[in-house]
Amino acid sequence: MYAWQPDVPKCRCHILCRRADSQITTSQSEENQNDTDQTAPSGMSYSDIPIAIENYVEEHKETTVGMSVAVYDENGVIYQSHFGYADKENRLMVDENTVFEWGSVSKTLIWINVMQLVEQGKLDLEEDIRNYLPEGFLTNLTYDEKITMLDLMNHQAGFQEMY
Repeated sequence: MYAWQPDVPKCRCHILCRRADSQITTSQSEENQNDTDQTAPSGMSYSDIPIAIENYVEEHKETTVGMSVAVYDENGVIYQSHFGYADKENRLMVDENTVFEWGSVSKTLIWINVMQLVEQGKLDLEEDIRNYLPEGFLTNLTYDEKITMLDLMNHQAGFQEMY
């Protein structure tokens, strides 16, 4: 189905970034040596994660101003690093205290949480969303065919907001 297999370790990666042309520099965490003999669900060894990310950043340095990356599993941080500028004009580097605008990143975080609920058996992606919303929540919106979480995730719910 949509759930992780219980015997497969879970590994998460969050990336927050600013895009534009820039020079990328790195500062690597001391914690990135955790569990280097384990394998992520993607099949990548934990020890290969830092170089894969750093290669990706290098390949996209012309279109990325700055970013923070954290990869972690249920045991803690596997890798974290900061690249480039928080403020390119003033040459202020990204660090662990840099605040990024949420923008479209919030969608990713929401869908990660949705998938965690799917993993726990608390949510079915193909169920009508009305089953999860409080009664009366959709007072200004009616629809005949069910709308599922998959519809919402794929931007194909079939309705537009009305103001």
